[in-house]
This record gives sequence, C-alpha cells and structure tokens, in this order.
Amino acid sequence: MRPVLLALLGLLAAATTRAEPLRITVIPIVDTLPVFLAVDAGLFAKRNLEVTLIPAANQTIVIGSLVSQSAEIGNSIAPSVLQAREAGIDTVIVANAATLPYPLPMHVGVLARTGSGIKSAADLVGRKIAVLGTNGYHMVLTKRWLEEKGVDASRVNWAEVGFAQMGDVLRAGQVDAVVSIDPFYNRIIDSGVGYSFDNFVATVPDGALIDFYVAERGWANAHRDTLKRFYDAVAEAETLIKTDDAAARASLAKWTRQPADVIAHTSLPDFSMKLTGSQMKFWIDLMHHQGLIAENYDPDSFIFKP
Repeated sequence: MRPVLLALLGLLAAATTRAEPLRITVIPIVDTLPVFLAVDAGLFAKRNLEVTLIPAANQTIVIGSLVSQSAEIGNSIAPSVLQAREAGIDTVIVANAATLPYPLPMHVGVLARTGSGIKSAADLVGRKIAVLGTNGYHMVLTKRWLEEKGVDASRVNWAEVGFAQMGDVLRAGQVDAVVSIDPFYNRIIDSGVGYSFDNFVATVPDGALIDFYVAERGWANAHRDTLKRFYDAVAEAETLIKTDDAAARASLAKWTRQPADVIAHTSLPDFSMKLTGSQMKFWIDLMHHQGLIAENYDPDSFIFKP
C-alpha cells in the first residue's frame, strides 16, 4: 500500500476516534459532585467525551451560556428554567441532579450572623439576606418559608452574593443572614461566623426538584447519542460515590476549593438522575403563587424524552 494512502488512512482513523467536546456550566456545590467525579475518574473520557467544566457564580451565567452557545449543558434550577421559558428560551431537563429531602445533618439553609440576635423568621424584617440569585431557587424557597411564618417577604432586604463570598460578607456585617449550601454552609458554622436557627424547607414535599442538568431543546434533539453518553457517565459516577467515598470527597474538594476538614463532614445527597414531569409541578405552582411566571405550563414539557 502506498505511503500516502497509509497516511490518509491513519488520519481518518484518528479523526473517527477523536473525543467529542462537551462543555458543561456548573455551580461548584455538592449537588454537582457526580459530574466532577465523572471528569476526574475518566468516566466521560471512556465514553469518548472530552468534557470541559465551566464554573459559574449564578444561574444567570448558566442559562446565558446555553443561549450564547458557549456551553451545551448547564446545571440549573426550576425557577431559572421557568423564567427562561417565559422569555422564550426553550430548555429541557436532560438529567436530574438532586431532589428533596436534603440529607441529615442539614447542609443547606438560612444562617444568621453571629451576634445579630436573629432567632426566628420574624426577626428578619428590615434585615438583609444574601442569596445566590434574585428570584432564584433559594430566594423563592426562603420567601415561601417567610410566608409560612407569617412574615411579609417584601419587608426583607435581599442581596445577590456568590456562595464563596457569603462567609466574608456575613463576617463584615454587610448582611444579616445568608442562604448557603455545602461545602460553604458548614464552613460558615464551623468558623463561628453564622448559625442555623430554623429549617426553611421543612414543609417542602419530598421529591421536589433541587437542581438538574438542562440543554436547549434544539441541541438536545440533535445530540441524543451525546446525551446518552453524558447520562451513562454521570450515572456511573453516582455509583462510584457510594463505593469510593475518599475519591468522591477528593473530587469535591478539588472543584469547590474548600478545606479537607470542611469536605470531610459535608453531607452528600442521595444522587439519582431519574425524574418525572410531576416533580416540576411544585415549582410551577409556587412560581405562579409568587407572581414570577404567568403561563400554566405542562410539567412534562420540561422533560427531555431520549
């Protein structure tokens, strides 16, 4: 066989085995641990996916990355997906990340600043609470909790702050409370900067979605095989989390950049990628109640059908 032909065949073989690039925008928290571990353990690579993780500070960046086509998949939440749909951005949930109930001991909630004197929801009137994003997951649930406690949420002040900065703004007295999640939640408590005083999700029904992975509908329909390989890699990572706790926590420490002692007692969710449209109904009803969406959406319309 001629050398030129052999070279061409070699190039063709290399092209057919080249890994497919896949960019995923993630919020660096415990809920996205399976994706972190799938990267570190080579579970994407073995399925011929070259995954790049893009850390994001909030959900505006996550949804924006899909719209701008700077990422194909994003780790998102129901409030963001519902409000995006209202704005004409059609995203679909391609896999679940975590659902309620949260594992015990709690790793997420409202933390008051040490010395603030806050003992109940009523004490937050006139105070400032830091949340990751305006009308995002934590703000919507905190407003629900305040209403349950008889507190008018409009009498509370809100500030957008990234999870990694919440301990600092709390320490500086720039806010009176924060809504945080591990590994940042327990670090705030352990440092003595803040304390927990109530369970803000005590009455949220089990099975309600916490967060999940989304893609634009058009891209998802055109890349079904890619999504299957993504799904299978993350599902394998979820199994690995249960069998290799050390590897899981090392991956979490790497991607969240938190100290080993904080990571050591971070509560890990019971991860499952499965979900149904009915799990979105809680959010659709709640967002309607708070006046954040106008349409009465079919919950099943948000679930990607492989």
